[in-house]
Amino acid sequence: IFLVGFTVVILNNAFTDERAITDPSFAMPKEASIETTIEREGKTFDVYGSPGSGEKYLVNTSDPAEIIRQEAGIGSSKLPAPQARLMATVIDGVLNRRLPWVLILMGICLTIGVELCGVRALAFAVGVYLPLSTTMPIFAGGVIKWAIDKFSHRRKGAEEESGPGMLFSSGLIAGGALGGLTFAILTGFELDEMLAVGPRWLGGLADSSWFGILIFAGLCALLVRTALKRIEEK
Repeated sequence: IFLVGFTVVILNNAFTDERAITDPSFAMPKEASIETTIEREGKTFDVYGSPGSGEKYLVNTSDPAEIIRQEAGIGSSKLPAPQARLMATVIDGVLNRRLPWVLILMGICLTIGVELCGVRALAFAVGVYLPLSTTMPIFAGGVIKWAIDKFSHRRKGAEEESGPGMLFSSGLIAGGALGGLTFAILTGFELDEMLAVGPRWLGGLADSSWFGILIFAGLCALLVRTALKRIEEK
């Protein structure tokens, strides 16, 4: 737990972006409120937080015209975290009694409608708040599993949960998570150029969307081939 927390703090600090607001017509968001007061470089700043946005505003108490906009690293475009942002919004709303009740009631009504249509509300909700870049591989994996179960007449049970396809998929998930974490840490220490081998080896092909689709299709084909293998009996 401490290791994960330490890593998260490092990543958040490394990707946190601060910019001074020079626009004289800038107005603080209405929902922003004072969270704390900090000392920095001999100056005192009031820290205003905007619920659900991940943004904070540092206002100089002696010179209110000096405002610094601070965007947290985790949850920003550099390190998107839709699940964490969702939970942070709910927790912040509960603690500060500022829950967006209109959105919550809309979600409740939508959930009831989805359940009446015979669709699992939880799976539907996950597909709504996760980005397409995350849900597309999940959808592709589900289609592959459905096709294999339907056309290969594989026995269900222990073999289904510990088969080659399931183990291979678990390895892809774990490898992707570890690779992403490694890349994020290297980026935080400004060492991400070490992993930028694609442009050096492939040139313009590394930026091609079709090349990425081809690689993804190859992974899907490899998953199908692996899933069709029978478990070797010891």
